[in-house]
Amino acid sequence: MNEIVLQCQTLSKIYQQGDLRVQVLSDINLEVQEGERVAIVGSSGTGKSTLLHLLAGLDAPTGGEVKLKGTSLANLSETKRSEMRNRMIGFVYQFHHLLPEFTALENVMMPLLIRRISNSEARQEAANLLNKVGIEHRLNHKPGEMSGGERQRAAIARALVIRPVCLLADEPTGNIDRRTAQAVQELMIQLNQDMRVSLLVATHDHQLASAMDRILRLEDGVLNEATN
Repeated sequence: MNEIVLQCQTLSKIYQQGDLRVQVLSDINLEVQEGERVAIVGSSGTGKSTLLHLLAGLDAPTGGEVKLKGTSLANLSETKRSEMRNRMIGFVYQFHHLLPEFTALENVMMPLLIRRISNSEARQEAANLLNKVGIEHRLNHKPGEMSGGERQRAAIARALVIRPVCLLADEPTGNIDRRTAQAVQELMIQLNQDMRVSLLVATHDHQLASAMDRILRLEDGVLNEATN
């Protein structure tokens, strides 16, 4: 049986806006195994992005806990949480979030430089990943000089350069055309198979969701196996 790399137990999130109390997530339980591909689907505004942010340790839950390879994020200081995130979790946003003043190579190098890996080693690792995602010809191009699909590939390379145990992707094909989305989908699945990195994808893209091992539906703050 594969190891559980990411899990949450009775996870909840409540936003307080003055006297208004909004429960976004309620008692979410989830386990993602090594190498597994999982899709989370649901209407806009149901909390898919919020859930991914909680699972990545980018936001704190109101209740419940998140565990990365058995370690509870709640028991760690902010510094230790950041370190763990930088070693184990890759995150891909719908909008690539590449830094516009840096080249593709420099953007992909950054997570390694944050870990104080030498410039030469970070450069080599970043170049290898950009080659793997098929944009080795864009190493020295800035995001504004690249197509939407190329920017998303660079963002995936940046997320994977740390060799994470799990890649979280928030609508990774939501801002690109259908043909490019198909290429990004195939790339993510190939990397999942080659690197044994787990995939947890929040998506409206039925084609992408159907390529996952499991599909979960988030509705009214509750996460359940999708019935169709």
